[in-house]
Amino acid sequence: AGTRTELEYRRFSASVDAVAYNGGLAPLGPPVDDAVEAQTLMSNAYLSLAPDARISPYIGAGVGGAFIRNEYGERDADFAYQGKIGVEFAASPRLRFGVEGAYLRTLDLEFGPKEFVGAGPVGPQSTGGAFSALSVMASIRATF
Repeated sequence: AGTRTELEYRRFSASVDAVAYNGGLAPLGPPVDDAVEAQTLMSNAYLSLAPDARISPYIGAGVGGAFIRNEYGERDADFAYQGKIGVEFAASPRLRFGVEGAYLRTLDLEFGPKEFVGAGPVGPQSTGGAFSALSVMASIRATF
């Protein structure tokens, strides 16, 4: 089995279907956007199950940070972790094509004014919770 590591930056946007608020009141006014945006910086490690084969499945895991902007324009950052599974096809000794699935999750995010606490319905407040995303990606990897 072969191992490799990487530093990954990812930016993506997800449309919002429904929002649940935990503590406090929902923000006043309409949402600024109908999407949640996320940026992540992750350190990943992979284990290739057949590194020298033409078709090579692999698994991976990563840790890092996520910066999230909700549909009201509020932002927060927190620790993030992810699991990955994929397969690569070797087109040549230096060129590989792949398909990968990833599940990303954060710890609890907290959006909105920090001066209000969730002890009662005082002022506009929105709190977060964990952010999670499931994605599928195609890749091209060239080694030099």
